[in-house]
Amino acid sequence: MSITPGRPLSQLSRIVHREVVLLLVLSAFAFGLFLFTQAAAAANRAQQELDARAWFDRGRVALANGATANAVVALRRAAAGSADDWSIARTLASALVADGRPDASRQLLLRWRALHPDDAEVHAHLARVEARSGNVNEAVAYYESALHGRWPDGATERVALRREVIQLLLGAGRSAAALSHVLTMAANLPDTPGAQLEVAGLFMAAGDPARALEHYQRTLRLAPGERAARAGAGAAAFALHDYPRALGYVRGLPDTASQRIAAVAEHVVALDPRSPRLPAAVRTRRLAATIDTAARLFERCRASAPAPTPLAGRSDTALAAALTAFATGLTPVSLRETPEVIDRGFDLAARAVDLVAARCPPLDSRGEAVQRLARLHASTP
Repeated sequence: MSITPGRPLSQLSRIVHREVVLLLVLSAFAFGLFLFTQAAAAANRAQQELDARAWFDRGRVALANGATANAVVALRRAAAGSADDWSIARTLASALVADGRPDASRQLLLRWRALHPDDAEVHAHLARVEARSGNVNEAVAYYESALHGRWPDGATERVALRREVIQLLLGAGRSAAALSHVLTMAANLPDTPGAQLEVAGLFMAAGDPARALEHYQRTLRLAPGERAARAGAGAAAFALHDYPRALGYVRGLPDTASQRIAAVAEHVVALDPRSPRLPAAVRTRRLAATIDTAARLFERCRASAPAPTPLAGRSDTALAAALTAFATGLTPVSLRETPEVIDRGFDLAARAVDLVAARCPPLDSRGEAVQRLARLHASTP
């Protein structure tokens, strides 16, 4: 703007004032337009979030009803409208696995892992995908990462994850690795009947009946009437060959497994010639009853399932004759003078009942008792 010489100062002032006002009006308009644009964008984002939430709800309902393909479609639309929502992403990952698309689920989760490398929950979901795909090593690695990650409620989440990895390892036949996790779980165990009972069962499944028995006994101290703990303690004692104790725990329990343990344990206790403080006559009668049981089972099996080869037939005949000869020569005197006669008797009984178990399964409770006694007392493994 130019100033004409001689123009009055008041006219110049009015021009400046007009320019300032115009500038203010334009600024106000621009600011209003900015606010309007921001409001419109916020409204659009809010609508996108509402749409994403609606698709998310549809996807969850479809997944719960088993309509996995529909769930995937709905959840993908939800994810498109809310790309940063982990709850949508993890549900979509689960839906993809349920729909038979573990690779797509894995790729989705790996993208999240790249953005959030320390997120324990992402590792946990990757572990489940690998477990469902049968990739045990990869699943265990992700479980380990998840277990060492941060969780909002650390103790609860870690116990649940450790339970999952234990079941995975047990299912894969990796009892030693599972046992390591059970030991960790037991070290941080609340002293409640439920927690003690659970870890006892896991020790049993991992092949450690001694520790299982300790926790079953702890459960019974906390909850003396807990039948599951009695049954578990009986099974653990039975696995440890402590038959009197096993019988004490399971006697009177109604479940089939406990009744079987009770029946076998009763026979073992009644037949064991090496129970303490028995006179020679009682030891003799028990050993004779054991040999008689083995011989009768063997003869019955030979009648129903003859030896598969002539050589096996001749061996069967020799074994039957040896059982008869042993029973005939067994007396309290021979037992006192030759204590190792019990070992020889159980060697014969072991051969007989093992053949019966192989050819004519299953053994009845008395036959299983003889087999267990034979394995305890035979001189040859």
